[in-house]
Amino acid sequence: MPVEKDLSILNVDDFGASADGSTDDLAAINAGLAVAESESRTLYFPPGDYVASGEVTVVAPARVQMHPEARLLADHNGIGMRLTGGHRRRFTWDLTIEKMIGTEWWSGSGDTTSIGLQLEGQSMQEYSLRIANFGQIGLYLAGAADNGFITSCNFSTPSLFDNFVNMKADSVAGSNTGFANECTFIGGKWSHSSLSLQPNGGSPSVGSRNIWIGPRNNGHVFLSPNLEGEACERAIYCEGFFNAWYHPRLEFSAPIEFVPPNGTRNLIHYGTFFNGVDDIRDDANPIVIDPNRHNSYKSIWGDTNWSAQIDGDGRAMRLTTAVAAATYPALEIARDQQTGDQSTGEVRLVLTHDGRLGQIDTGGTMRYLQQPTGPGAATWV
Repeated sequence: MPVEKDLSILNVDDFGASADGSTDDLAAINAGLAVAESESRTLYFPPGDYVASGEVTVVAPARVQMHPEARLLADHNGIGMRLTGGHRRRFTWDLTIEKMIGTEWWSGSGDTTSIGLQLEGQSMQEYSLRIANFGQIGLYLAGAADNGFITSCNFSTPSLFDNFVNMKADSVAGSNTGFANECTFIGGKWSHSSLSLQPNGGSPSVGSRNIWIGPRNNGHVFLSPNLEGEACERAIYCEGFFNAWYHPRLEFSAPIEFVPPNGTRNLIHYGTFFNGVDDIRDDANPIVIDPNRHNSYKSIWGDTNWSAQIDGDGRAMRLTTAVAAATYPALEIARDQQTGDQSTGEVRLVLTHDGRLGQIDTGGTMRYLQQPTGPGAATWV
């Protein structure tokens, strides 16, 4: 029997798209999306490279489906693709979106505005994504006003690399409808290229992130994510609360920071560091935890047999290392109050690899708590 054609599928090639990697296909894509929106249909991208000189906006009930060998190439600054209004329909999205070669931010183009994929008003959606080379954000969960919430979406093995911020979840302050909460990320890879490719001479670019969770965002869960790259300033930068990373793998990873006052009650459980682990625990790049915010790191270990377990109020329950004669602190606990020295202002407490308790005074000097052998009180020296 002949196979019936799926009449819900539109082919972007039928609207004049060339998919040759050089011809501007934006007009053909927009023509196809107009029909898809008016008729509640799906616009399909066969294998090929589809160049777009402007933003591609997909408004529900239109849907886009891309072949695994199809790419949308953004040849402009700004948003590559925007998906909006999908909170009433359940769809599956397979998308590959890249900035055109030669215009990526890290090649020195100066682009600081581009976003690969921006989601607005998405709920109960399934995504498989590959996004690369955008100068501001790769994947942007932009919780906006007017029912722009993003919630209960699943991201399966996302591939986000060489974007200035690979992923950001944010929301509009003061709005009761703008949230980006309670999404699940299964596996996947967030990575930055070699430091040698960065535009500022081999140092991480200020503000660059692998994962950035905004201050009003909560309930996101990351299952076995792979976070790579010392070329970003922060591997995880979390201003939100009740977010969790289970079995994250961090290789050549940048520091992790939970940011007060809203970065509270987050969890990293059984995180593993491979290579470049000193970047996580040295004086310049510590793991930062605010004990007053009830964030937790449970059984974090690295390839040099270093581990720490910290409970909800920031107290180290286990701290071990096989590295002999190390001089760097293994964990930094940040407090905003004075803790015993003669200085004033912020003091940072440090547990060193050999169990000593130290603090950094306001002048930047490391002082250690010393217990005298005879009578007398402990002093900071």
